[in-house]
Amino acid sequence: MAEDVRDLVDLARRQCWRSTSAPDPAKDTHRSEVLKLIREIKMEIVPDRACFTAIFEPEIQKEGAGRARSQQAPQDPLLVDRIVADAAVRSYRTKHRKTAVTFGFSLPPTLSGVSAEAARYRAGSLRRYGATIGEFSVPPGIVAHPHVKRLLVVSQNLGNLSSLYSSHANVAGFEIVSPVLGLLFYNAAVAPRNSSAKIIRILVAENPVRVNFSANTMARRSFCAGFELDGNVRITDRTASGVCEDTGAGAFAVVC
Repeated sequence: MAEDVRDLVDLARRQCWRSTSAPDPAKDTHRSEVLKLIREIKMEIVPDRACFTAIFEPEIQKEGAGRARSQQAPQDPLLVDRIVADAAVRSYRTKHRKTAVTFGFSLPPTLSGVSAEAARYRAGSLRRYGATIGEFSVPPGIVAHPHVKRLLVVSQNLGNLSSLYSSHANVAGFEIVSPVLGLLFYNAAVAPRNSSAKIIRILVAENPVRVNFSANTMARRSFCAGFELDGNVRITDRTASGVCEDTGAGAFAVVC
């Protein structure tokens, strides 16, 4: 039997073996058609193209629909954070090991429009000197909880996915008028490759974390929204220079 014919037989057999324990008349009919196709191929009868289409096209369409769903943008902000964190950790493991050097990294197509960068810091150095990454200024004096030796700091701009935060119940009555910017801290210890990055909370001793939204000028009065890791939202005033201030990590936006 020719190699391409063997492939067709294998494909038809796999199609036939896909069954459930519960009887299904439609599946029984489908199975009979597949078995008939196998017999014809073994007898070296060239199958009719229309027959192939009728048998296999529905399954191909199902697989295509599944792939299309997997390529859609996530609708959960926490899932966006996890995808960004995993991408940052992969890039850090393979390419970037220098301390306090910011690096960009690629994100999957599902996060088109989102941008992010990261840097590794020693926890002690970050506590003594602070750091600046993206639009964020992290002050000296922060404490990581739980304590770790090294931190991977990720700054992200959600771009066209910022609207995911509009449905948050605690911002009812406000409109998000800027991109949502995120600042998250992870354990920089190299974990097993199949595990997700472990998020680390930070505690601010004195000065707050500052987020520069000066590019988002508003004709009307605007406020800062801080989406904290515990799910709470803080609405505070912006400074005269358009900066938002907060006491920890999370996501931030300007609202009116």
